[in-house]
Amino acid sequence: MLRVRLELLRAAPPADNNLLAILRLAAFQRYAASRASSSVSYSLLQAVILWQAYAISGSTLSLGLVGLVGFVAALISSLIGGAVVDAYDRRLVLTTSLLVRALCSLTMLYAIAWDRVSLELIYGIVLVTGLASSFEFAAQQAMLPATVPRRLLMRALTTNSALKLYWRSASPAPAAPAVCAWRPFVRDWCSSGSSRCCSGR
Repeated sequence: MLRVRLELLRAAPPADNNLLAILRLAAFQRYAASRASSSVSYSLLQAVILWQAYAISGSTLSLGLVGLVGFVAALISSLIGGAVVDAYDRRLVLTTSLLVRALCSLTMLYAIAWDRVSLELIYGIVLVTGLASSFEFAAQQAMLPATVPRRLLMRALTTNSALKLYWRSASPAPAAPAVCAWRPFVRDWCSSGSSRCCSGR
């Protein structure tokens, strides 16, 4: 038995080589890039939502309600997200979730541009994006085993968890500078849009 264990240890590649092998996989690189871009875009949307909620109400209670609505959405969708991913095509679930979140972002942009932002709209967007994000997370997790070879699956799961924690903590960093940088552009766009609307052009 000891001899068999020693042979297995000698045959097993070093941990660093496993990590490098995962990072060299084009499929895993695309998978990690998609998760990173999704985390950054979601953080940007959340920053805009919180900014608008406080700008409208001037109350921290509204920010708390935004968090509460997001928690309820995540709680509800987490109960059925796995069942939906198992029952339907995972790529279809992932694509639908991303499209829903993109439509919510465009809706928020339209409301800001034409000065139609309301707390009800914000809460609705938070609810829908929370539901979509939970389905997106379940679909991404289910697609990981098909992305890497079986012998690298455990290391891929570990690497994916580490990257998830990194992007969860690092993705809010560009949110505030981006909102501050784009705020004058949005304000000028709103002003020009109102002028065109009033002039009938």
